[in-house]
Amino acid sequence: TTFSQMSNWITFDEKTVKGSLDPGETRDVRYTVNVPEDVPAGGQYATIMAETADGNDENSTVNVVHRVGTILYAAIPGETRVSGEIVKNNVNTFYFSPPLTVTSLVKNTGNVEETAKYTVKIYPLFSNEAVFNTEDAEENAYSRDIMPETERFNSITWEGAPTIGIFKVT
Repeated sequence: TTFSQMSNWITFDEKTVKGSLDPGETRDVRYTVNVPEDVPAGGQYATIMAETADGNDENSTVNVVHRVGTILYAAIPGETRVSGEIVKNNVNTFYFSPPLTVTSLVKNTGNVEETAKYTVKIYPLFSNEAVFNTEDAEENAYSRDIMPETERFNSITWEGAPTIGIFKVT
């Protein structure tokens, strides 16, 4: 879970951000940090960086980039809420040709980024041994990050589904 959201609160004055500088030249870069009403409590941080665009040789195996930055840190009072809801799950009762697809819509009702993990298990009607199980997939294969106050649609497909069969799906 990512609790630091400060990078999303920063806006730049476009007139001062774009362009290039000659050696010895300086430029003020103006930015604003606008803290939203409903943010998680605790430390918020971000880094603003600028880097050189040296004329590196594109045939070179090593390119040098010089970077400068400033760290922004804020201590925010408030409440951290980690919550979400399943808006809709769709598991077709009948399907007549493979593949079998299961969909879900999840809403982040909290004020911090959250990860939703989608798990689907498919069993033959008279067996407790799964023939398809997303928990067997690589870690994070069926996980999706959801930003606060947004919804995320997810679809999981069983490509190896037989043409005919009766299954329990959880």
